[in-house]
Amino acid sequence: MQTSQTSKVRGATVRLNRRAIPNVSVLAHDGSVHRFYEDLVRDQLVLIAFMSIEHDAHYPCTPRLRRIRDLLDLDPDNRVQLLSVTVDPEHDTPRRLSEYAALNGANAGRTPWRFLTAAPEDIDLVRASLYVHRSLAPEDGTRKLYERENILALPHHKAVMDCSMGLMRYGNESLDIWGGAPVKASAEDVVARLSWLRGDVRQASSSTKRRRGGPFRVSG
Repeated sequence: MQTSQTSKVRGATVRLNRRAIPNVSVLAHDGSVHRFYEDLVRDQLVLIAFMSIEHDAHYPCTPRLRRIRDLLDLDPDNRVQLLSVTVDPEHDTPRRLSEYAALNGANAGRTPWRFLTAAPEDIDLVRASLYVHRSLAPEDGTRKLYERENILALPHHKAVMDCSMGLMRYGNESLDIWGGAPVKASAEDVVARLSWLRGDVRQASSSTKRRRGGPFRVSG
């Protein structure tokens, strides 16, 4: 078996046979500063959603995450942490994110939930590491990754055509197991998938075959 090796290239932590997760500096709504990869993703179970405060008013990603967080809080063995990353750092200032996080009860539950901002170019790096760029995606009508400034220029109802706005990313970085769930996916289905992922972590050293997840139910 090939041993895991890491190296840092232009601010990103690169693992052989794994995606590159940028190790850029991010600022959380509580004022704490983190390295995205080293502090928030490495060896973690995460659910990552890209959002903006303005976009949430028309396509509520954050209320869905709150429902997911509330369900996760019911599980005493929960190890998932939620990361909400703004795609509009110019307008979603640290103060606005702090107020928005408080409005949505980010600190009220047991499950860690951070609203994050960073330099625009660093947010672009994070998005690109988790989704396929539009220029590389097949022209089959599926969601693609648009340039961030183009997302902000789109009408709100069309912004979800961008894969980072329409899909949440969940994963266990230590095992390099990653998946995606529609923002409108049933909160119960997302929590069930995350619970399976935690179970897969526990069975990582066994011969148990990983199960492929089924489709998510979608709710309004």
